[in-house]
Order: sequence, then structure tokens, then C-alpha cells
Amino acid sequence: MKRFKNILLITTQNDINSPDIKRAVSLAGSNAANLTIADIVPGLPPMQRQLSPSPGIESVLSGLAEKRLNELTLMAKELSEKMDITPLVLQGTPYLEIIRVVMQQKFDLLIKISEPEESFTAKIFGSTDFRLLRKCPCPVWLLKPDALISFNSILVAVALETFDEDEDIDSLNKQILEMATSLALEESSELHIVHAFKIFGENLLDLPMVGYIAGGEVREWMMSQRHDIEEQFNHVTELLKKHLKDNNMEKLNPQFHLVEGDAQEVIQRMIKENKVELVVMGTVARSNLTGLLMGNTAENILNRISCSVLTVKPSSFTSPVKFDR
Repeated sequence: MKRFKNILLITTQNDINSPDIKRAVSLAGSNAANLTIADIVPGLPPMQRQLSPSPGIESVLSGLAEKRLNELTLMAKELSEKMDITPLVLQGTPYLEIIRVVMQQKFDLLIKISEPEESFTAKIFGSTDFRLLRKCPCPVWLLKPDALISFNSILVAVALETFDEDEDIDSLNKQILEMATSLALEESSELHIVHAFKIFGENLLDLPMVGYIAGGEVREWMMSQRHDIEEQFNHVTELLKKHLKDNNMEKLNPQFHLVEGDAQEVIQRMIKENKVELVVMGTVARSNLTGLLMGNTAENILNRISCSVLTVKPSSFTSPVKFDR
């Protein structure tokens, strides 16, 4: 299945055999997609630009950009037997320049090696990666620095609810399922589809007054919630089975997991138990803050997992990053 048409790889590598470059080239080839290989070099901070920096500083920065473009051009030529590859150098604030070029050139996938973080606080509030996950309009694929060339096990975390009434949860699940099945088939990977859920009301039964007066009603309500969740998950499984049948991918044989428990803990446990190397998931914006923040669950999961991750935003997503035309 040709899912992507215009792929952007952000790389600091000079070796065409590095895992991120090989993966991007392979994916672009199998999708007959355009591929741009880019890197980011330092640019003057906004305040310094206003102070008319010395010609020497500007010369150094432009020299860095030119040197890096030459390196990327050489790599593109080495890979030219397989496909045409466009080299590109961005200069400035990394996440802003990446989002700018994604919007300008309408990339439909961003691939990047994930950055190690010095602290938990920095990971949440300061990293280029998390800003891209929150604000980049196209799917973002963050590869671990030591990622293998192919994945043996892929996990898809599906959502059964949305925080925004304008979002279509079926559309989001279809997107992530299509991407995950295409990757799993291409790489002969195991595929695990998981949804973790919690039933509201269990704690109420511990309250003496509730248990005495309305315990039966609470239990009935809890059973109703469980039934609704099972029906919604069955709907997702049918969506996937239909997609596999329509695209002659039935040999994939995914495993479905509907697990009661905290989403972060369930997914961490499943990653460990199934030796998962890639998690594919949607990031759902909070109501009234479209494009500003990911859902709490998605962000907490991404903070705690250590494997590669591919995130997809709903079609209603609007990036909060704006640029002057």
C-alpha cells in the first residue's frame, strides 16, 4: 500500500548506511514517494538579528550551512541510483524550521532520530521532539538512535474516545491502523492492537453510603460501561479486518488486546512482554485547545516508553504554529 507521497528525513548523519537514512530510503522506495534529506544548522537568535551582527558571525553561520548542504548533496548522489533525493539545510530554531518546511512543501511524514534528554522536566517542556509531536501537522516518526533496520514487533494503541467533538475517532484509528499494517507487512512484523481502559465507579463501592443505598445501580452502570467498551473495541477490530481483506493483507494476522488498567502501565507492560520496537498511536488534542497540546494519556505514554514511536494527529488538527506569508 502506497501510504506516503512526500517524506522528510531530519538527520545529522553522514553515512548512507545509518539506520534512519536506510529506513527513509526504503520507505520512500516502497511508497514511490519523494524524499528530502535535511539537517538544521544554528541560526542567529531573534534578538541578535535585531542588533545587526558582525559580518564575521554571519559568514561563519552561512559557511556551516554551505558545508552541511555539500555533505547532504554527496549522500543524495550516492543514493541516486535508487531514487531522486533532495538535500536541504534549514537554519534557525529547529522545531519551528521543521514545521515551516512541512507546511510549505506539504510533507506527509517526518522521520527523525529521537533526542536524548537530560532530565524528565526537559523532556516534557523543552525538547524539539515533543514540540514536533505536539505541533507538527503531519505524522511524526521518532526512531531510537539504536533502532534496527527492521522491526520485529509493532504495537498500535487505539483510542475509543475523543476530547474534541469535531474529531472523528474512526478516521484517526483508520489512519494509524493503515500505517501500522503497511509497515508490519513490509517488515514481516508481529502486530499487536491494544486498548487499555478503566471502569469508572469501582471506587464508589468502597463508600459505605453508596454501597448501601445504590450499590446495585453502580454495579449495573459498571457492567454497562464494560459492555460499551467491548462493543467499541469490536468495531475497531472489524475496521481492521475489513481493511486487511480489502487489501489482500489477511496473512498479517494481528493480535488484539483489550486490557483493563492504566494505559501507561498496560502499554509499558505489553512493550516489554512482546519485545515491541515501534509504537504507533494517535495524539488527540484536548477540547478547546486544538493543536496546542496532546491528550494527557498520549503525552504520559510517550514520556515513559523507550522504543521508537510513530504518532498521527486527527484530520481536525490545526497546528498552532503560524508563519508570515
